[in-house]
Amino acid sequence: MKSFIAPIKYRLRGLLDGRRPSRSRMDYATHLPILVGLSQSLKVKRVLELGSGMYSTLTFLDSNLFPELTKLDTFDTDAFWAIQVQEWTKGDPRITLRLTQDPMCKVVQEIDLSEYDLVFIDDSTTIEERAATIKRIAESRSARLAVIHDFEIPEYRRSCSMFRNKYEVRGLNPSTGVAWNSGIRKEQLTRVNSIICRNSSMVDLSDVKTWAALLRVA
Repeated sequence: MKSFIAPIKYRLRGLLDGRRPSRSRMDYATHLPILVGLSQSLKVKRVLELGSGMYSTLTFLDSNLFPELTKLDTFDTDAFWAIQVQEWTKGDPRITLRLTQDPMCKVVQEIDLSEYDLVFIDDSTTIEERAATIKRIAESRSARLAVIHDFEIPEYRRSCSMFRNKYEVRGLNPSTGVAWNSGIRKEQLTRVNSIICRNSSMVDLSDVKTWAALLRVA
């Protein structure tokens, strides 16, 4: 037991001191436990996904995690990922996938964000483009809840300033930001972050079953 206690103690101390944990070898999946945590405490029926991927698209469509999901609208600018997602989700009527050549910030301008319980933001190939997407969503003031991957990037944190609340889940690196106008309390995210800090060195990021069991108490 001592072999686990010491690393956890210093990991938590580092987060309190403002230091970040080492970058995860699965840096493309560090948002996964946060999505699982939110799935345990929120009734999510409609999701807007900006930037598709195995560790977000398939998570939203997992009925064990998001049992009430009825609609997943996914937009992507990457044709490769769009083809992959179409193959993975073939036959699932809940998802509508759209490939676009327009900047994502322009795409969201035409969307009624109030229709969605959650907006997931992991789009674009440059910091500037994703920051523009985040800013457009924040300025609309109609999005209830946004989850933003790679939130350690200062431009992303600044871009969501128009949200009433924001929180950075720093237990994993890259971190994940949660910005919201309604529907969640900061205390819930604090508990999620604490659970992730205690368990991230022992639980594989892709082990959604274990994360769901751990985060159910949050």
